[in-house]
Amino acid sequence: MLRVARTSKNNGRQFWGSKFKSAASSDMVWCNYFKWCDEELYDERDGIIAQQRMKIYELEISVRAMKKTIQFFLGLVIVVVVIFIVMVPIMLKIQCV
Repeated sequence: MLRVARTSKNNGRQFWGSKFKSAASSDMVWCNYFKWCDEELYDERDGIIAQQRMKIYELEISVRAMKKTIQFFLGLVIVVVVIFIVMVPIMLKIQCV
């Protein structure tokens, strides 16, 4: 049964509790079941947060791999440019002779 807390710390906060009819009296008695309603949301949120953290971790690994690939190709481009700069004057001298 959905109930509302009336304590100063949790005033207005909803919780789940169950009650049953006592065999000893005609009063309704609360059993020991208790769970805040918003804890269900936290449980779901915790799962979503865990999934998002895993996704972030996977994306970070992908970013690191891409950085390594970019560094490799950047180094390759630099080597090709240096070779081109060195070879062009040599080729021009050969053609002029």
